[in-house]
Amino acid sequence: MGTLKIPDFVYSEEGNFGGVEISRFTDGIPVSLARLDDVLELPSCRLLKIDVEGMEREVIAGAALTIAKHRPFLYVENDRVEKSSELIVAIETLGYRAWWSVPPMYNPANFASDPENIFPNIVSINMICVPNETPIALEGFALAQQGHHPLQTP
Repeated sequence: MGTLKIPDFVYSEEGNFGGVEISRFTDGIPVSLARLDDVLELPSCRLLKIDVEGMEREVIAGAALTIAKHRPFLYVENDRVEKSSELIVAIETLGYRAWWSVPPMYNPANFASDPENIFPNIVSINMICVPNETPIALEGFALAQQGHHPLQTP
């Protein structure tokens, strides 16, 4: 299916290595890509979480058969404004409705009971996606639509 280049990170330096958009690199260690539909034969799937730093649409395309077969709920990161409308269209094309989920990065009830918020005013931008045939609506969440993104000013 192809390859991506993974940069040679210096892990002794401070950084958010999990937040790097790998698809932007042209140098590094080549790593093979595979479609979920080609490598997973799931007997069932109720939830699919996708957080791949800007490649969410590609993952959805590579899991289209799995999604069509099992109709799971999807929890999809959508924090790239320039890619948002295209991602929403891809989800709608699969027969899903989407709502914004924008939780803060800091939770005062965190595991360590740490009162220090090291993520002030930072949120995670995701969508909760529900198959059209599932008769629920999410109250308190804004419907995700093309051309509208939580990071855009009205």
